[in-house]
Amino acid sequence: MGVDIIEAGFPAASQGDFEAVQAISGKIKNIQVAGLARTSKEDIDRAWGAIKGAAHPGYIPSSLHRTSI
Repeated sequence: MGVDIIEAGFPAASQGDFEAVQAISGKIKNIQVAGLARTSKEDIDRAWGAIKGAAHPGYIPSSLHRTSI
């Protein structure tokens, strides 16, 4: 499909969203997987928890994220 990165969901929204993002990140092997997060430490930690097992996790907090937490 020519996709470089998949935004798989919002892991902090619910346990179901977390599990879905985690499942997607465990299956995808050839592109980056990212999870949405608001500018709170809890959201960022939850997103990282869901995607950290991915072959290519997309963990790129913006400068706003880095200065807001």
